[in-house]
Amino acid sequence: YLKAHYPVEFLISLINAEIRSGARIKSQKEEETNYRKFLLEAEKMGFKLLPPDVNHSDVYFTKEGDKFVRYGLLGIKNVGETAAEFVVGLRKKIGEIKSFEDFVSIIDNKEVNKRVIEALVLSGAMDSLYKDKMSLEEKCKVRKLFLNKIEHKKPKGVQQQMLFSVGEENKDSSLEKFTEQEILSFEHQLTEIYWSGHPLEKYINDMKSITEHTIIDLPNLPEPVRVVGMISVIKKFLNQNKHPFVRFVLEDLTSEVEVVVFNKLYEETKSIIHKNSVVYVEGRMDVQEDKKCIIAEKISLFETMKEEIYKNKSKIYITISNIGVDDEYINKLKKVIEKYPGNTKVYFKIITQNFDEVLVETEYKILPSSKVLSELKHLIGENCYQLE
Repeated sequence: YLKAHYPVEFLISLINAEIRSGARIKSQKEEETNYRKFLLEAEKMGFKLLPPDVNHSDVYFTKEGDKFVRYGLLGIKNVGETAAEFVVGLRKKIGEIKSFEDFVSIIDNKEVNKRVIEALVLSGAMDSLYKDKMSLEEKCKVRKLFLNKIEHKKPKGVQQQMLFSVGEENKDSSLEKFTEQEILSFEHQLTEIYWSGHPLEKYINDMKSITEHTIIDLPNLPEPVRVVGMISVIKKFLNQNKHPFVRFVLEDLTSEVEVVVFNKLYEETKSIIHKNSVVYVEGRMDVQEDKKCIIAEKISLFETMKEEIYKNKSKIYITISNIGVDDEYINKLKKVIEKYPGNTKVYFKIITQNFDEVLVETEYKILPSSKVLSELKHLIGENCYQLE
C-alpha cells in the first residue's frame, strides 16, 4: 500500500532504515547490503537524487518537491550522526551558511573534525558555498582549494590525517586541482553515486564500436550477450571442491548486472578482475534466486578488446563543425590522418552553421588505434568519431 500510494516516502524510509541499521558502514567495506540497491532504485522509479549539500541536506534522506530525494549528510562516508546533527543544527541557528571560510570558523572541532570536513568537501556537499552550479572542471579546482584552506588553517585540537592523504601528498603548489577522474572517484567512494559525471562517459564511442548493446538491453538480447562496463562490487567464493570463483557487479551508463565467473575462467582472468576495471563480458543469461545474471564465458580488458576490434572496422566517421575551421586546422587534421595509414576508410561528418549534417567521403584510409583516436579527440573534442 505504501509503495503504491507513497512511493517516494516509502523509498526514503527504506534508505534511512538501512543507514540506522549500520548497513552504510558495511557497504563501505563492500559487503552486500540493500543501501546501494535502494539508491539505484530511486532513479528507476523516476525520482531524481539530489546531491548532499550542507545548506539543504538533513541528517537523513528527505523528500524535496514531488520528484526529488535529497541525499542525507549521514549517508556520506566518515560523517557520523553527531557531525551531521551539528551541521543541520548550525544551519537552523544561523541560517544559510554563506561561505567555506565561515563554516570552518564557526564549527565545533570536537563535533566536526578535519576528517568530516574533508568528506563534506570531496562528496560535493560544500560546492554551493562557492557557486550554485559548477562544471566538472571548476569542481576540480574548487574542492582542491577548499582542502588547501584546511591545511593552511588547521582547526585547533585536530591532528587527524586526512582520509585520502591529499593534504600531505599534495603540498606542491603546482598541484592546483584534482583530476576529473579523482573527483568522480571521491564522490563514489563517499556516497556510492557519481554526481558530476560517470567514468565511462569518455568511452561512449569506443563502447559502441565494440557492441551496440547496453546492460539495460540484456533481457531482450539473443545469446551470447556481449556488454562493456565497469566492475564495482566483487565477491569471492569457494565451490564444493574449494576452488575459487567470483561474482561481480558490472555497471554501464544505463544499469548494472551481476556477472558470475566460475573457477576455470576466473583463474585465466583474475589479474584483470578488480574494482573500477573496464571490461568486455560475453556470456549467457541465467536466473538465480529470481535474479538475472550473466554466466561469463569470456572476459577481456576493454583496452585490449578495443585494439582488436579497431583493426576490423572498415569505416571511420569523423565529426567536425565548419564554424571556426581554417586552413591551419584542416592541415593539422590531415597530418594526424596521414600519420597512421591503414585500411579503414575515412569519412567526414561536417556540422554546418544551421546544424545540418553533410557527409563527405575522402580518399584517406587509416589504421585505427588508441593513439590516433586520442590525437583526434585532442584536436577535435570528445565523441568526435564513430567506427563501423
